[in-house]
Amino acid sequence: DDADRAPQFYRARFQRDVHVIAGGDDPQRQADLRGDQLEVTFAIQPRSQSNDTPSPGSGTSVPVHNAPDSPEPDQEQPTPTNRSLLPERDDDVIVHWSGPLVLRPLLGDEAPTDPEHLQLALQAGEQQPATVRTARGDRITGASVGYQQLGQNLLAAGSDSHPLRITSDELGELTGARLELNQETGVGFVIGPGRIVAAAQDEQDTPATQSSIAWADRLDLRFFVDDSADAGQRLAALRHVTFRGDVVTEHEAYRLAGDHVEVDFERDPADPRRATPRLLLARGQVTASQPGMTFAAQKLDATLQPRAAGPAEDQIDGLSGELEVARVVAEQEVRVTIQEQNATVTAARLIALPPEETVELFGTDEALAVLEQPEGRLAGRRIRLDQAAERVTVEGAGDFAHQLDEADPDAVLSVIWDQRMTFDNRAGEAAFYGAVRANSVEGSDTSELTADQLALAFEPQPLDAEDAAGAESDEAAPAPQRIRSLDATGEVAFSATAADPARPQGLPRSRLLLEGPRLTFTNDQGVEQVNVLGAGRMLVENYQTNPKPRAEKRSAEAPDQPPEVAPEAAPDAATESAPDQPPDEADAPVNFAGQGATLFLWQGSLTLDAAANDMTIREGVQMIHRPQDNEELGVVQLDCQLLYADLTETGGLTAWSTEGTPDASLRLVEATDAVRLSQRGRQISSDHLRYTADDRVVTLWSEEQPVELIDEAGGSSMTAEALKWDLAHDRFEALQLRSGIAPIKRD
Repeated sequence: DDADRAPQFYRARFQRDVHVIAGGDDPQRQADLRGDQLEVTFAIQPRSQSNDTPSPGSGTSVPVHNAPDSPEPDQEQPTPTNRSLLPERDDDVIVHWSGPLVLRPLLGDEAPTDPEHLQLALQAGEQQPATVRTARGDRITGASVGYQQLGQNLLAAGSDSHPLRITSDELGELTGARLELNQETGVGFVIGPGRIVAAAQDEQDTPATQSSIAWADRLDLRFFVDDSADAGQRLAALRHVTFRGDVVTEHEAYRLAGDHVEVDFERDPADPRRATPRLLLARGQVTASQPGMTFAAQKLDATLQPRAAGPAEDQIDGLSGELEVARVVAEQEVRVTIQEQNATVTAARLIALPPEETVELFGTDEALAVLEQPEGRLAGRRIRLDQAAERVTVEGAGDFAHQLDEADPDAVLSVIWDQRMTFDNRAGEAAFYGAVRANSVEGSDTSELTADQLALAFEPQPLDAEDAAGAESDEAAPAPQRIRSLDATGEVAFSATAADPARPQGLPRSRLLLEGPRLTFTNDQGVEQVNVLGAGRMLVENYQTNPKPRAEKRSAEAPDQPPEVAPEAAPDAATESAPDQPPDEADAPVNFAGQGATLFLWQGSLTLDAAANDMTIREGVQMIHRPQDNEELGVVQLDCQLLYADLTETGGLTAWSTEGTPDASLRLVEATDAVRLSQRGRQISSDHLRYTADDRVVTLWSEEQPVELIDEAGGSSMTAEALKWDLAHDRFEALQLRSGIAPIKRD
């Protein structure tokens, strides 16, 4: 019946000085177990009724020799009656002991329900731990070591006096609380806190130089399994390992910590029992450090690859000297600090390719990725850094800030954009796209440039710290990058303002506004020019009390000299001679330029010499001047086709390459072709005009048609070869007067 065919379970206990040898004499198959006590639970299966009647005391058994690393039998065999008299076999398990042996059957509830249940448990003594040496050469010591299910499941546990310790030539040394490993499926785990110290790579390695990893909760293991191998020997190389809870891996060259760390291994085709790490995953409060750098994020994925031939600067110590980091992906609250460059990186996501020396930083709409150093800051939705090529690319919106003066933290140049930015240090080029806005601040001087696109050419600077320092001093700093040229296109607007907090209503000391479809700035090989190509306008505001002296440089396109003007020709000349010195500008009856606001409009182009601030304007030119705080003087308007003007330094146009924002004022104006000058009902037409601020005199002359003056308010007019207008006294003088009408005063 069924009861007769049920297996009978037994428990055998070997005590004192237990030594178990399995696998015969073959060192490649032999396992060695030592302990103070060995307890074996096994079953004897009755012979099937279909077979011949067995001899008394015999039965079908599952022998104990299926202990660690010994092969399983292909079929059940009866145990011989006089086994000790037979020759030894390779699958024998030999047990030595010096104490009593107790063997008893397990009856009732004591008997396992699974007929395949087999268990071997080796216990430590008071002084010596339980020890297992596997056929692979791994060594396990602890308070207890055992096997279940025909040797499939390996169980090991530690205690205060005998901690669990597993030593492997490949992995190093593992310590923990409790180990369970299924040798058929290759899946195992270590419960509780533990630590692994990597195997020494060479004779020079010491505990201080070997890498280690510790955890607080659990370690999960998965091995490659060789299905063709004998039972107990199917475990091959390590396939995957997961560390959980306050994980810390350390080496003299680095440190990595996180709540959860995984390592994925790749099997060596040439040696199935060897594997190398290919992927490292870290999660939760991840931090890493190595000399000169710290790292933090919530997620980290690092892909490893065989090292290419060359210097082993990026060797992964403690794993393999043949490996290098191929790719790093970090996510969530990424922060990297590089001490040598004094730089800090913050981003939502980071992708680095160390062999290619490239890094990509990703931000969000709420928080852009940021690269920050003491001298500047770069932020963007997506930043790509190519160290080998010395290139930086920002895809999407971003901003850039650069300190102009180390002594003045407020002296800053900043640029923002909403489409793209490129920077190429080797080529000395940078470009910004989409709603570009550049600002610079130095002291009380500010400047701003807005455009659809902005391109810069600059002097390349060495990015390598040693190259930048030079051969004489390691602490030398590289010179600031000088802007060679600038090209702004698409609704360009530029402003430069010199502030004056003492002025009422927030009026500046001086201000320059410049607008046009395209603006270029050249500061290279002795050329310092600003050009506006296409129709535009410029507003010059000057509210300073003591303007600076006029620059001496003159334009090559200035008109010819006017003929000598005879003072006796003017029909409305003053009867008294003019004083030697003109009155102050504020007291003068007419002001052509100077304090106040002067607007320039044109249809062709504008060229401004940024060194001496000489300016040339072409085609459809208008100049309109509104004097400061004197509405009675009225507005002076000049129309012509070609205008040359000499300014004091305006400031801001060279704010990227020079210091300070000087004051702005007109000192000389020369006009040519279809000249018309208007002021409070008076209109003068001529071929040429010259205004000099030193004496505040306007001179007009023509080659063919005479100069014509019409004064609608005063009811007078005249024509002459040349005309001189003394603005300080509102007095006209004519040369070779041709005709005129003068009002007659009556008493």
